[in-house]
Amino acid sequence: MFRNCEAHYHGGAIHVIGLSAPAIEACIFEDNRSAITLLGGIGGAIGINNESASATITVVDCTFRGNRSSRGGAVGVYHSELQMPPEDVSISRCVFQDNSATIMDGDDDLGQGGAVFLGHSLGRMEFSTLYGNRGDQGGGIYLGPNGIMTQIWNSIVASSRAGGAVRCDPWGTISDMVCCDLFGNAGGDWGQEGDCTYWFAGQAGNISADPLFCAPEQGDFRLWDASPCLPGATPECPEGMGAWTETCGVSSAGEEATAPPRRHLAAGAPLGAGRGVEIHYLVPAAQGTWEVRLEIYDPAGRLVRRLVEGPRASGAQRIVWPGDGADGQPVAGGVYLCRLRVGEVVETVRLLLVRW
Repeated sequence: MFRNCEAHYHGGAIHVIGLSAPAIEACIFEDNRSAITLLGGIGGAIGINNESASATITVVDCTFRGNRSSRGGAVGVYHSELQMPPEDVSISRCVFQDNSATIMDGDDDLGQGGAVFLGHSLGRMEFSTLYGNRGDQGGGIYLGPNGIMTQIWNSIVASSRAGGAVRCDPWGTISDMVCCDLFGNAGGDWGQEGDCTYWFAGQAGNISADPLFCAPEQGDFRLWDASPCLPGATPECPEGMGAWTETCGVSSAGEEATAPPRRHLAAGAPLGAGRGVEIHYLVPAAQGTWEVRLEIYDPAGRLVRRLVEGPRASGAQRIVWPGDGADGQPVAGGVYLCRLRVGEVVETVRLLLVRW
């Protein structure tokens, strides 16, 4: 996890330069920021600003929440001149929630690209969910001069708080947009004639309909079973739309859901030497509660500590394991296993406990 990081210029948590080509997978970026000024930072969480070489980045299965910058509240890319393929940034199966682009330390929202900004660069996005982001130009995505999305596939942009779903500079463009849902965005969804998204509306499985998220304000972006974004709900889109294509809760026929989603447990985030590990997990929406058990084991499979046991309401959850055993005494630093059981589904991730 990257939280509360700050950069004086670009990339609040990660600044990619030179010939770097990192792949970032299964990370959480929360409340990071880069420079917020009229000519300010690029990428509140991840930024690429490169005057010569072509740095690239691949981002998969990540969550971006509450990040801020002037251009690209979560992810921003700007090169001095247009680069050629491969794409400078590739985003897949990611969630962007409540990120903002602003040029002042307030709620002016006068920046570009509440979630994602591209300028003089190429990008692609697939199977991602953008919700509640805001920026005066492009609440979800802004494509600046020579900012080109070679493809936006199977993605949802919903409930942007300002700036519309996707906006483009006169020299910014989208090459291909397939199976996308733009819905409920302040400032408009598919735009007007002349806008870069306008000609894609109603084509190739693109829609404007309520995606019916389970509990978006709690970070649960699975879909109710009546959602038009589920696999096959839109005939042209057998793989569905968004980062989560599992269902939740009660079906349209009144049947209770019997299985939680495939992904519940995120990799633990060490809080620093002697401060323990923060664990994030998701309890899926349902009528009533789920039986939840969260436990820590050593590498030999011995139970070290039981952190959670019993019924829990739906939503994103957060807990800190301070690094103690069942007797309350500190345990040795090293690698441990965190096991989560939700209903009948069990998931396990490794944790790193850091000691002085």
